[in-house]
Parts: sequence; structure tokens; C-alpha cells
Amino acid sequence: MRSMDLERDDLTARARLRETALALFAGHGVAATSLRSIAAAAGVSPGLVIHHFGSKDGLRRAVDAVVVKRITTALAEVPIGSSGASLIDQRAEVLARVLRPQPALLQYIARALSEGGAAAGELFALLYATASADQALAGAGVIRTDSDPLWRALQQLVLIVGPLLLRPLVEQQLGGSLFEPGNFERWMRANAGLLKHGLYTPPASGTPARTAPPPEPSHPGNPEHGARER
Repeated sequence: MRSMDLERDDLTARARLRETALALFAGHGVAATSLRSIAAAAGVSPGLVIHHFGSKDGLRRAVDAVVVKRITTALAEVPIGSSGASLIDQRAEVLARVLRPQPALLQYIARALSEGGAAAGELFALLYATASADQALAGAGVIRTDSDPLWRALQQLVLIVGPLLLRPLVEQQLGGSLFEPGNFERWMRANAGLLKHGLYTPPASGTPARTAPPPEPSHPGNPEHGARER
């Protein structure tokens, strides 16, 4: 066998192991899934898993990387050239088309993050880095640059991760699976609508926006505070 064929087989085995791990991690959790069970499901020896990934942590990081890559690849299908509203609509359509047929990928995100610990922190950091890499959007004028950059990324991330983590409770309200046709697209459309329009109506033209008064200081030096306590 030629060296090129050996390399191709090596890559195929690595990908098969990674996809098997993704499915098992999604179904049973990362902590509860052993390297031996992954090897058995993939039809290889545990030694081959170590050969390709070095350790279970190495395999988990490879799964993290491919999960994030699939999301970023889907988002990259939408060119940054239209208005912000059009960009959001197109991204919602692409995410629905690409992610709904991959429930294991979505279940993996929820499972891995819910387990907590350093591994969850690593995955969340990758997802946050993807959400916060919006310089091109800002440069094209399709995203508000006066918004808080940290929370801008976190809020968009929570719109996806939140329902995944709360999926059993969300599905009680939906009356069906979050991943079934109709429900998934409804979720993506709702996210797009929220990002485009917000939830609350703006003040009428010429009417100054009202804000809640700041809370009164609650320290002994505030005489009103002391009077209320008495």
C-alpha cells in the first residue's frame, strides 16, 4: 500500500473515531463515556484511539473543534454584504438547514456544557470566541458598534445555548421536540426577530425615553434610609 493510501486511511479512521465519540458524548455525556466504549463502537482497538488523539481529553478537544467548525462554516455561507436585517434572516435559514439534521452536535453542546468543569470551560471559550469575532460585521456596518462587545457576543450565544441546556423544559412548552421540523425553524426565526427588532416598542417620535430612577444608596449616611428602618 502506498504512503498516500496509508495517510488517507489514517485520516478516515481519525474522522470515524471523532464522529463516534461525538455521538456517544451527546448520548451519554463526556464523563460517562470511556475510550474503550468509543473504540468498541467504532470497531477499532483502544490503542488506535490513543494513537490518533493521545488521550480522552485530546479526543474531546477534537470533537469540540469540529463542532465549532461546522457552526462557523454554516455562518460563512452568508456573505457579509447586505443589511444587518437581511444577514440575520439568511443566517437563521442556514443554521436551520445545517444544524437541524445534526441533533447529536446540538445535544453534545448541551451535554458538555452542563457537565461543568475545565472541559465545559474550554468548549464555552471556543463558542464565545466565535460569537465575539464580529469585526468584519462591524466593519461592514451591519452590527451596532455602540453595544457592549462582551454582552453582544454572550447574548447571541445564549440565544442558541440556552434552549439547548433547558431543552426538556422548553419542549414541555412546545409540546414536541425542539429539533423537529417547524419547531427548530420557529426557534431560529424568533432569534432573528429578536436580534432585528428587539422585544419592546421604541418611544414615540419626540418623546424622551424614560428610565427607571437609580436606587437610593442604602448606607448609614443616608438619613432617609435610617428613618425607614426606624
